[in-house]
Amino acid sequence: MKVKDFLASTPDDDYRGTASADRAERSGLQQWLVERGLARHGEYLLGVEFATRENHGVHVDPVRVTALMDNRGDYASIQEMIDASTLVAVRRVSVEMPLVEFFGLFRRLSMAFSANGTLTNRRYAFLE
Repeated sequence: MKVKDFLASTPDDDYRGTASADRAERSGLQQWLVERGLARHGEYLLGVEFATRENHGVHVDPVRVTALMDNRGDYASIQEMIDASTLVAVRRVSVEMPLVEFFGLFRRLSMAFSANGTLTNRRYAFLE
């Protein structure tokens, strides 16, 4: 069994930050995995990792998407499992897809990152 931190990172980590996404109601990543036979019956999409290849001024598809799957059924039991342990056991499913397809799997998707993470969880004022 391999162990990894659930944290976005790149080799240099020049910019660090946060991300948030709204699940698509009918055509999200969970459904995408089911339709392709990649999600097993009763599994729950617990987490998503997303990474691009090294780009040199122009994006190059595909991107790597890793789904972290859990089969404990409902959210309460998953939350109980997470709260009771420092190590969460999941099944990883890694696929490649075009960037626009990945973005299309979410109703809304937001990312914010700053140089060396200096603005993470900070309020800022700005002039128009």
